Amino acid sequence: RHTRSCLVSWARSTSINPDVKVFIGAPAGPNAAGSGYITAAALEAIHIATAATYSDVYGGIMLWDTSNSDNNDNYGEVIAAVVHGTGSIISSTPSVATTGAHVASTPSPSPSTTGKAKVASTPLPST
Repeated sequence: RHTRSCLVSWARSTSINPDVKVFIGAPAGPNAAGSGYITAAALEAIHIATAATYSDVYGGIMLWDTSNSDNNDNYGEVIAAVVHGTGSIISSTPSVATTGAHVASTPSPSPSTTGKAKVASTPLPST
């Protein structure tokens, strides 16, 4: 098992590819892996911290797999918006309730009428 610092060290000084990037791998739903699933808001927080700390070698987030994302209110679309800076779960509301990729501001009764997670359109700060 590799630690983040080990992978970053490898990318910076050992890899023969000067453009190599390290990605966060995460399950796209609770059934995608035996453990390790986290909410979109938690993954966004990890993404922001990692991008700020390791901007020279950080490539983004990869998810497995599409069927789990589809069955988790298009979790992948939510995470893609976070990574590309076109949406944010964390900054979308001061009071956030999360279940999977569902995000709703209090007192809204449901995340959306389409079944997709709400994503704020405010871009994330540049790193």
